Amino acid sequence: MQFAPEKFTPDSDSYKGQPCDGVSVKLTNRAALQTMRMGIEIASALAKLYPRNFDTAKMIALVGNAATIKQLSDGDEPAAIADRWNAGIENFRKIRVKYLLYP
Repeated sequence: MQFAPEKFTPDSDSYKGQPCDGVSVKLTNRAALQTMRMGIEIASALAKLYPRNFDTAKMIALVGNAATIKQLSDGDEPAAIADRWNAGIENFRKIRVKYLLYP
């Protein structure tokens, strides 16, 4: 994964027409990408850098897990948050096997 600063001007939503500073993300190894882990890392960084502007509670629609949002709001480390998902993920994998057409 490669990250680089990028300036852009959104065409819609809250910042429509306003110059913004952002980040360009280049995927270099799709197999190694852990999207939820990356999202939690980015959210944690934004919460620390912009505590007045970044509302972690608004992430519930993306994350879908209130405990994860609370841990993020409490300032827990992203790696620790992601580690807490492991038991639930493993249980899900065991349950879904019987429903897969091609295991």
